[in-house]
Amino acid sequence: MSTSKIEESNLVEAAEKILSKLNFISHELIAEASWKEVYNLLKDIDPSDIPFVALDLDLNCKLRTGDKKLKN
Repeated sequence: MSTSKIEESNLVEAAEKILSKLNFISHELIAEASWKEVYNLLKDIDPSDIPFVALDLDLNCKLRTGDKKLKN
C-alpha cells in the first residue's frame, strides 16, 4: 500500500530526471596527495567528510556545507 498519491510511472520519471543530473566520481580518480592532505586535516574532526573534501580539493572547487565543525 502506498502513502503517496503520485503514480508510480510519474515517480520513476522524476527519479530518472534527478539521477540524470548527477555525476558519480570514483574515489580512485581522486589524487592520492588530496586524500593525504585532507585526511590530516579532518581525521580528528569528521572522517566521513574526507572523500567530499578530497574531491573538492582535487577539483579546486568551493565546498558548500552547513557543517560548522567542517567550516572551522
